[in-house]
This record gives sequence, C-alpha cells and structure tokens, in this order.
Amino acid sequence: MLKFVTMLMMVLLIHSPVNAANAGGKSRSPKHNNPTTPGTVFTADDGRLLASNCFQCHGTNGVSVTQWDSIAGENDLMNEFYDDHPLMHAQAIGYTATEIDSMASWLSAQPSNGHD
Repeated sequence: MLKFVTMLMMVLLIHSPVNAANAGGKSRSPKHNNPTTPGTVFTADDGRLLASNCFQCHGTNGVSVTQWDSIAGENDLMNEFYDDHPLMHAQAIGYTATEIDSMASWLSAQPSNGHD
C-alpha cells in the first residue's frame, strides 16, 4: 500500500499543472524543473575565498563600515598580518605564507573607501 501511495504521489507531482505550465504545456520530470539557470563560467578566486574570513571584522571585500579599518586597496597587508596586534597574530597562525600572499594580492586589488 505504501508503494502505491508513493507512486501515486510521484505521478501527481510530475504531471501537476505547475510542472506542465513551466514546461510550456508539456509535463517534465522534477529533475528538469529548475527555474534557476546556473552561470556558464565560474572561476573560484582563492584570494577572495581565503580573505572571506577577514570580512567578519574588516567588511565585505575588505571595505569596513565599522570601527575596524578597511583593508581593501592596501599594499602592506602581508606586514599587518604579522604585526604586534594579538588578534592579527592569531589569525596569521592559521595560514601559510602563500595563502596570506594570495589574500593580500586579492585585497590590494580591491577599491578602497579611504577608511584606513
């Protein structure tokens, strides 16, 4: 009985008016009923991905709207990672020099809001 009810639900779902309307009057299976069109090209940027942890304090893309300084557009971020501030020193421990360089390169290429 459970199999029958499950099959019936699937048939009703596949042939529902909503699916038929989305398919131009033709019924489609649920796996093809995705109204979102994915992007054709996506390139992950390691620098931005790694720097996303910085955004917690320094704002999205390094542009701060709080009392923390903006780090977008700065050229000395490698040194700031290793400065004497205990919070930044703790952050630096979790990354390799290559990862920090990747973050610094990406952030230095971003437009600054002048809130340093």
